[in-house]
Amino acid sequence: MTAEKKQRFYLLIIMVMVSIGVGSVVLFKTYQEHLRDHKMQLLNIVKTQAHIIESVAEFDDKYSSNFPGGSREATLSQIRKAHDKIEGFGNTGEFLLAQREGNFIIFLLRSSQKKFKAKAPDAVPLSSNLSEPMKLALQGKSGIIIGLDYRGEKVLAAYEPVNALDLGLVAKMDISEIQKPFIQATVTAGFGGAIIILVGTFAFFRMSKPLIRTIQESQERYEMAVKGTKDGLWDWMDVNREEEWWSPQWYNLLGYRDREIEANFSNFKNFLHPDDLPSLENALKAHFEQRRIFDLEFRMKHKSGSYKWFRGRGEAVFDSEGNPERMSGSIQDIDALKKNVDRIRKLSRVVEESPIAVLITDADGKIEYVNSSLLKISGYSLHEVIGQNPRMFKSGESPQEYYENLWGTLSAGSEWRGVFLNKRKNGDLYWESVLIAPLKDEDGKVTNYIGLKEDITEKKRLESTLIDHERLIRSVIEHLKDGLVIVNKKGFIQMFNFGAESVFGYKSNEVMNKNISILIPEALREKHLAGFEKLKKSGKSDILSSSLEVEGRKKNGGLFPLELRVTEMVQRGEKFFIGIIRDISEKKENEEKLKNAQKKMLVSQKLASIGELAAGVSHEVMNPVNIISIHAQLLQRKMEHDENVQNFSNKVDNEIKRIQKIMNGLLEFSRMGDVSLVKKDGILRKDIEEVIGLVEDKFKLDNVLFVRDWCCDDALLSYDSDKMRQVFLNLVNNAKYAMPEGGAITVGCRPMEKSGKKFHQYFFKDTGTGMEEEVALKIFDPFFTTKPEGKGTGMGLAIVHGIIEEHGGEIFVESQIGKGTEFFINLPGWQGGARQNNCN
Repeated sequence: MTAEKKQRFYLLIIMVMVSIGVGSVVLFKTYQEHLRDHKMQLLNIVKTQAHIIESVAEFDDKYSSNFPGGSREATLSQIRKAHDKIEGFGNTGEFLLAQREGNFIIFLLRSSQKKFKAKAPDAVPLSSNLSEPMKLALQGKSGIIIGLDYRGEKVLAAYEPVNALDLGLVAKMDISEIQKPFIQATVTAGFGGAIIILVGTFAFFRMSKPLIRTIQESQERYEMAVKGTKDGLWDWMDVNREEEWWSPQWYNLLGYRDREIEANFSNFKNFLHPDDLPSLENALKAHFEQRRIFDLEFRMKHKSGSYKWFRGRGEAVFDSEGNPERMSGSIQDIDALKKNVDRIRKLSRVVEESPIAVLITDADGKIEYVNSSLLKISGYSLHEVIGQNPRMFKSGESPQEYYENLWGTLSAGSEWRGVFLNKRKNGDLYWESVLIAPLKDEDGKVTNYIGLKEDITEKKRLESTLIDHERLIRSVIEHLKDGLVIVNKKGFIQMFNFGAESVFGYKSNEVMNKNISILIPEALREKHLAGFEKLKKSGKSDILSSSLEVEGRKKNGGLFPLELRVTEMVQRGEKFFIGIIRDISEKKENEEKLKNAQKKMLVSQKLASIGELAAGVSHEVMNPVNIISIHAQLLQRKMEHDENVQNFSNKVDNEIKRIQKIMNGLLEFSRMGDVSLVKKDGILRKDIEEVIGLVEDKFKLDNVLFVRDWCCDDALLSYDSDKMRQVFLNLVNNAKYAMPEGGAITVGCRPMEKSGKKFHQYFFKDTGTGMEEEVALKIFDPFFTTKPEGKGTGMGLAIVHGIIEEHGGEIFVESQIGKGTEFFINLPGWQGGARQNNCN
């Protein structure tokens, strides 16, 4: 071989070597960059998908608990549907989602690539060397490796745990697909020189197009994923530099427009609350140096100037020497959740430190919670009562029927109030006032029972002592044959003994706190008032310490002579006048008057009991109710943008209005007889027609019609128009309520005589559902109602009954199931009208 040929040969060799060397270096560097791009692509894809799945899981956990199979199945169902629409990436790229069951990996998603001959198996043993990336993901690790997949193929795989569902997520692509174009380019490079360059250039452009397309598709998927999540995403591309990337949602969570502020680590720290900055730095240090999970709650400053709570999570990528290179993650708005937790913590503290003993059981009656007050009262320790039944406190002094009534009330869904005589751990007995109420879930099912208990042992002891003293004093006073009346300096009756009741015909509770003038004839009242004023001013009067014969007025209006002796006393700085009265008339009431008096006494006793209840309960109930109402309104104004607080406050307000309605009815019923009737002569039928006129058009809308059956005489009666209208309005409203599908209300009247007395009878008949006999017998009892809870107080017909009796009349009812109900009102003293009318 000549030197020239050798030179050409060597030159050719050199050119080939240079071409191969240059090509190899280019191919190697290109391959490294290509491989790195695929790593970042897969890493971003798998992290984005994991964040999306966790966001969906958190949403479903809150709003999809009713989904068949639970909220977890709801999330997996959505993931499967979304996965069916994904075409994959590249020729071999695919997503895998799996869970661990025992010693197996169970795949939940199968490959969507049609080119795959092998599909993901149902399960792979953990001991197998297959599916290495999924093993790492299920171990809670995150990163990217080159390993074997379920086919035994070598793949580039990014893995990420889905902590919310205990799943592993893998995005992978065959290494052979990544290497294939470079192997082909290397073989082609052997042709040397320009051909290699041309072929390499052609191959590069040929390879770059699908690569660019793949990157573009991955970028599009990533951008769609970022837009679809409510969490803010961030990427710290180089942890040794300041620059970062924040998603539009990141800015939105803090009230800013996209890219309104430069995304860098310094600005991120500026958003943090100063108190939370050390925690962030420590968490980052622990993550970088010890690979601890980065999951931190911190406060960040909103654009409005206020701080809000966020939860930040992230994962770093480390180089071969274990140094962090890059870190990405998300922030989640947990401000509302944090405030709710704080509110619950405060309420728990109030309950724990409350002087009222609190006990909560499950639906079966097993104790789940007691506060310190209950432990202090009962003498038991916490571990001695948890899991036990409240019957452990029973003393055995209460009859079994008492507890049967308790559980019957609770089983009906109502609260129970009562008093127990219970036993402490040391055997001592103690009294407690108890309120027990069922707690229900959203479906109305009872989940727990709560008991509020107050130790009233000392109150009971004092009450017993006071009762004994009071009984002794009252026994002496009540057994006096003469009447004894005590009035204060304003002339209001403060004491009215049994003798006075016998003399005047009033019961003590009928005249208590009323002016003494009700016992004085009208003709003498002016003179009495003048003398009483003189006695108050001067303290002197001829009536003091002397015995006088004066005329008194009985409850029935009858006048009678009586002997009166008046003295005075001072108690606690207040002056009282004591009157000792003896009836010196020999008149006696006949049997009919005695019978009527006994009937009125029975009604009066019922009114008295309600009156006492109203007086005691009104102050004790309405004061705390009003305080609750004020605080609910303040809370509603303060938290006007919090929908949960608004709904809660509205519910509280509705219940307060319901309590007020019940208390108003109670007080109105208790005042029956205290306010004198304002009677005027009139035609009652006209008042009834006016009441009907108020409601008739409205009733027609509900298919309820009125039928008139008036008598031809215009009855002239003496009555209180306002109270009688109250009676009629109550009756027609009750009749409408009894006809939910519509019907007819017949009103009419007729003259009648009974026991030699003239009455005018009015009747109100409906075509409604009717009542059973036992219901009809109780219909006029206070607090008895057939309406559901919240629809009525049970006081309406009791008040109607009282008004009719105040007019000297009577009211009764006749009813049959399915045939309707008819109310009859008999009023005394009717007079036939002077003119005859066609009243039908």
